[in-house]
Amino acid sequence: MTASEEELRHQLDELTKSEEALRVNEEKYRSLVDNLNVGVYRNTAELPGRWLWANPAFVRILGYDSLQECQEHPVTDIYANPEERKKFIQAVKTDGSVRDYEIALKKKDGSHIWASITSQVKKNPDGTIAWIDGIIEDITALKDAREKARQYQFEMSMAIDYLPDATFIVDRKGSVIAWNRAIEEMTGVHAKDIIGKGDYEYAIPFYGQRRPILIDLIFASKDELKKGEYVEIKQNGEILSVETRDPVLKGKLAIVRAIAAPVYDESGNIAGAIETITDITELKRAQEDLRESENRYRTIFENTGTATVLLEENTVISIANAEFERLSGYPREEIEGKKRWTEFVIKEDLEKMLAQHRLRRERNESALRRYEFRFVTKTGEIRNIILTVDVISGTKQSVASLMDVTAQIRAQDAVKLANKKLNLLNTITRHDTLNQLSGLFGYIELMQQHLDEPVLLSYLKQQKQAAETIKDQIEFTRDYQEVGVLSPEWQQVGGTIHKSMEALNLKDITVSVDTGDIAIFADLLLGKVFYTLIENAVRHGKTVTQIRFTTTETPDALNIVCEDNGRGVPVEAKEQIFRREYYQHTGLGLFLVREILSITGITITETGEPGKGARFEIAVPDGMWRPATKGL
Repeated sequence: MTASEEELRHQLDELTKSEEALRVNEEKYRSLVDNLNVGVYRNTAELPGRWLWANPAFVRILGYDSLQECQEHPVTDIYANPEERKKFIQAVKTDGSVRDYEIALKKKDGSHIWASITSQVKKNPDGTIAWIDGIIEDITALKDAREKARQYQFEMSMAIDYLPDATFIVDRKGSVIAWNRAIEEMTGVHAKDIIGKGDYEYAIPFYGQRRPILIDLIFASKDELKKGEYVEIKQNGEILSVETRDPVLKGKLAIVRAIAAPVYDESGNIAGAIETITDITELKRAQEDLRESENRYRTIFENTGTATVLLEENTVISIANAEFERLSGYPREEIEGKKRWTEFVIKEDLEKMLAQHRLRRERNESALRRYEFRFVTKTGEIRNIILTVDVISGTKQSVASLMDVTAQIRAQDAVKLANKKLNLLNTITRHDTLNQLSGLFGYIELMQQHLDEPVLLSYLKQQKQAAETIKDQIEFTRDYQEVGVLSPEWQQVGGTIHKSMEALNLKDITVSVDTGDIAIFADLLLGKVFYTLIENAVRHGKTVTQIRFTTTETPDALNIVCEDNGRGVPVEAKEQIFRREYYQHTGLGLFLVREILSITGITITETGEPGKGARFEIAVPDGMWRPATKGL
């Protein structure tokens, strides 16, 4: 064998080996392609097009029994819309390839599927297309899932759009799929500008940066949540609720309450999460103001010097202050929520107070706000109480303050008893003294009858005058001891004047009363005042024929005027006549008049013009007079 033959043989062997290797590789490639789950095909580029080759998966996807059967149909037969074939050919001609080209195809039985095609052209040396190689994947299930997801997203968006609280939803990848109107208003970010965005885009409107927020921390531990400055952390199953003071809403720091929970698909797999955000800034401020107000009023409630309680409609004492503890003798824990106020009232006063309790809740304006009752302490001691009580507006609760006036009443009772004893002593002493004076007058009369000596008669006359003065002073004490003993009352002026005139001998004097329908608050000896004024006019007014009572009003008082047409009072005596030391059968009486009136702040002055009659002005201050028709 020549060298050239040897070389040729060697080349033939190499060629055989290459062909064998190529055959093996082709078989391996064919085996690999035939066993793929995606369709692999080769077809021509003209219309309607022919199938050159396809793997079993391709044949199965289109519903044919074999490749041969498939090749009996033109390529355009697999398009749901044959016109789409032209668009596809144009796309691969222009770009040389297409990737993930989604298109609707038609199977052998006429049903439609969705496919994703990735293709590449093989060109001839002259640039024309020899064939098209491609891979086809049935994405019908994926398209259905996407459509369901889209529909689900739409339904979710519709469902949350009208929620009053700001709400958004993210999918499993963290992309926003729903953003309702309330969160648009809260953040100023419109749904169209954030739907579909991920990478913590939803955190920016709240924190100014991309960062995980509650919706990303549904399954985080409490320690992790606290790192995010969350407070008031509450978890109910997979629902997580927190509060935070970090967010900035429209440029202002805010306090929000956020609630987040996972969202599951039909298969029970986590599909995303939902978060609801409520701006509670004003609520928190109101709560803080309320807390501060409660603390302030609690401090006042606790430190007031009066026993105070909060009463429920069912008579239970819900709150009691320290002063009520001291008054009742019970510790607070035995009072609040356990005892009824009725337990502290003596039996004789209870029905009256229960009637007021019921009336206060039916017609509050008709109930008494202030009245007295007797209080029973833990030890059984009876205390006299002035109760001030009223209903809290808008509730059935009432607040009551209890003023212990036991000491004052006991002191008043002691003073009254002392006055009674002193009055009794004065009465006895006055009676005995007047008896002795009666005897003295008798002896003086007898002596005057048996004496002729002028000097002695003069002495006896002076003694009789002194005895008369002593008698007048003693009789004055009888009237004066009654001043202020009884409590002042409202008294009708005209009626009191007329009654005081009944015991007087008016001779030819006319008394006119033109005081109107007026009542004044004065001591019960007010009748003595008018009696004295009329009696003085009768006694000292030698020329008096008329006495007149009238009233005039000033900005500060009501003036009751008593005037006559007699000689009047000298200027130098206008004030002296009201002094106890002024003796002319007037001083003691007018002194008593001024004392009686002063008990209720009423004053009296003489303002007449000498020679034209006396004129007494009684000034009754505001609050001490009123129309008598309002009731006495």
